[in-house]
Amino acid sequence: MIEVGSFEAKNTLSALLDRVAKGEEVVITRRGKPIARLVGVQDADRRAQARAAAQNCWLLANGTHWAAFSFAI
Repeated sequence: MIEVGSFEAKNTLSALLDRVAKGEEVVITRRGKPIARLVGVQDADRRAQARAAAQNCWLLANGTHWAAFSFAI
């Protein structure tokens, strides 16, 4: 993971996207505080799947079957 300032990110976006395509994660900062994260599409899809799995685990642990909420997600 690398961190770049917003000005640098704007000026080097193409190079940053190349790095993200290779699997790297880029955090964009403004005045030293993180404001955005660039991740590859596959990483974002995996995170969404992990989030859904965690939600289903929580529902099952609390006695609610996940199928009841499958259309609400």
